[in-house]
Amino acid sequence: MSDLPDQSLPSNMHRFTLSIPMQSYRNRPPHANQQHQQQPAQPAPTARLKRPKEIACFSYDENHVYRADDSSIKYYYDPPLGASLSKGHPDKFVQLNDDEDEHLDGLLRTLTNLERGAHAGASAHYRLAGHPASDAAPAAEHSETTSDSAAAPGRRDVDLVAFRGMMTKLLTASYDRNAFRMNATCFQGTVFLEEDHGHKLAQRARQGKDRRERRGQPDMELMTYWGYKFEALALLPRHWAETSREFIESREEHVVNNAAQFCSVVETGAGGVSAIIAGEVDGVWDCRPVDPSDPVHWIELKTSAEIRNDRDRDRFEEKLLKFWAQSFLLGVPRIIVGFRTNDMEGKLVKVQQFETTELPNLVKDRFGACDRGRDVEDQPGSRCERNGSDKG
Repeated sequence: MSDLPDQSLPSNMHRFTLSIPMQSYRNRPPHANQQHQQQPAQPAPTARLKRPKEIACFSYDENHVYRADDSSIKYYYDPPLGASLSKGHPDKFVQLNDDEDEHLDGLLRTLTNLERGAHAGASAHYRLAGHPASDAAPAAEHSETTSDSAAAPGRRDVDLVAFRGMMTKLLTASYDRNAFRMNATCFQGTVFLEEDHGHKLAQRARQGKDRRERRGQPDMELMTYWGYKFEALALLPRHWAETSREFIESREEHVVNNAAQFCSVVETGAGGVSAIIAGEVDGVWDCRPVDPSDPVHWIELKTSAEIRNDRDRDRFEEKLLKFWAQSFLLGVPRIIVGFRTNDMEGKLVKVQQFETTELPNLVKDRFGACDRGRDVEDQPGSRCERNGSDKG
């Protein structure tokens, strides 16, 4: 840990950087695992996790311009099996240049407006349940000064503010093989966490170089495209009932643009630590509930190589803990995985759904994870089922 003095910071603000070298649990020396196995099992102390509750949202449009609304939300529609996830690469890929560090700007901007009672995206449960943001603020001006807010204004006293990606790294640090570096700023009793952007870019470059040196394997750029292509195939900008058949059937030809994003902001916590976390949400399973107290049926989309043997299954199961952490932190109840062929084309061969609360049980034997579903504060919510007949 290293202190970073900054003359521009107020006297009540302190900033530091923390670097954490990681070594995966399964890569420990054999004797370390043996010692661990020989020791009698002891009940590990657990901290009660608070179920995330959405308090606001914000969007980035197709040019990655911030909007204080939920205009970039998307709706799930079954993707066509057999589609090539490589189609359109690179000619039809509008890729966001993330070389510039955005810090926590979008989240802090949203919280500032929320505390002033002036955020069009406040309480996103309410905002798209038949009540467009334009009712409160003219869309053409992207106003952030509306007084209509379902979330109570005023300063929100929390211990921690961060994006979901940073919290995922912390939550899975014991089992992740990748190192990471984070920056923290303490201001008025709240710690603001963010990943060190320069370190992240350098690590990404090293991983890309390593993969290019492996013959016969797709590079990182193509694999990244596969994920966004799957999203383009599985998501609609409007509810399916309001989308033309022509648009739905031409999804394979659409331009893939990852600049547009919808972000949910939630209040959560663990034990006595309170937190506000924001992160991108891929889409919604059905629609937003009218009652703001009901949970939203968000979905997380993932891609993975098809499972052909035990080795493939092991590789997939290694991903499940991170899948769980990413989804649980934002209260996303359902994960949809698109399985692709293990070649350069990446043809979509299968789509499978996983309930977020079920994933700890699937990986606890591999990672020694507890059944976290039993340690979560339950909140009443509605159950929504969807089948093929919904699509007409």
